[in-house]
Amino acid sequence: MLSTKPLKADLMTRPGPGGRKLTYMSGDSVTRTLNDIFGFDGWSLEIKATNREVRNERKRRRRGQRDNFDFRRM
Repeated sequence: MLSTKPLKADLMTRPGPGGRKLTYMSGDSVTRTLNDIFGFDGWSLEIKATNREVRNERKRRRRGQRDNFDFRRM
């Protein structure tokens, strides 16, 4: 089941750097999928590190141009 593609209903999108569209699954969708495959208490999660990234607009955009953002870790 993990080797199959996720259902389109579980996928979400958001704007990314360079005007790209990023596709991701929410934490709820991932948890539900893992519970379906391995059962409740059949898997675990360990967070080893966290980073906070901030998006700063570098330039004001002109009409017809893409947004220009700078990402940095805090």
